[in-house]
Amino acid sequence: MFINVHSNTVSWLQATKKAEIRAVSVNEAMIPAIMNHVKLVTLEGDELIGTRGSDSFICVGVKGEMWMQSRDSLFEKYTKGKYSRSTGLTQMIPKSGNVVNTLQVTKEWCDHQRTPITGDKFCLSALWGEMTPDGKFTQTGTIGDWVCQNTQFPDDVWIVDDDIFHASYVLVN
Repeated sequence: MFINVHSNTVSWLQATKKAEIRAVSVNEAMIPAIMNHVKLVTLEGDELIGTRGSDSFICVGVKGEMWMQSRDSLFEKYTKGKYSRSTGLTQMIPKSGNVVNTLQVTKEWCDHQRTPITGDKFCLSALWGEMTPDGKFTQTGTIGDWVCQNTQFPDDVWIVDDDIFHASYVLVN
């Protein structure tokens, strides 16, 4: 079932990233000729690597989870750290003030939003994620996961697993 996080009735909390990540540019990780044929398996859904452009980065989080991010977005939120020859990844350190809006998707929240949920899964329309046959993007989460929203670009939303959220973010309000 799809949830709507863009309504006026959503009450966001704020969180900041506390955990370092690792990253590699798509150009360094992939042969350009195959980018449009390879999917990155992410928690939110499989994403075709070529959909983000050749200036994108593959990011690896605290629990080994992977996602893609544009170069501009990555360097806006993180400072480049040490490069590891053994992994081929660069340490990325969160910048202070890297605040996102967030909310935890619970059964009660869905009921309050008048969004009936069957089972424990929910979907979210997003700017990225798994591409549907109509060319739109969706992400899939489990009740208890968190939805984060870019404070500067409200249409940029993503799902974070509950365990990963607590290992990666700290609530600031």
